[in-house]
Amino acid sequence: MSNIEQLKQEHEGEWLAIVVTKKEIEGPTEGDLVHHSTDWKAVRKAIKGDTREIYVTYAGPLVEEGHAVAF
Repeated sequence: MSNIEQLKQEHEGEWLAIVVTKKEIEGPTEGDLVHHSTDWKAVRKAIKGDTREIYVTYAGPLVEEGHAVAF
């Protein structure tokens, strides 16, 4: 079991699939890393059909510096 923020630091620039072992009000805080890759589709394929509570997150900025996003 690892702290999710620590996993993000260790795997910067990758997509992470984490089986949630502890949650707080703001969301998952600890878990077991089950797959990681720079390819989001590879992570999705690796966890397809897994019935555990899996948190998928990107360990890095979603928008490159100098770019903007509008919703």
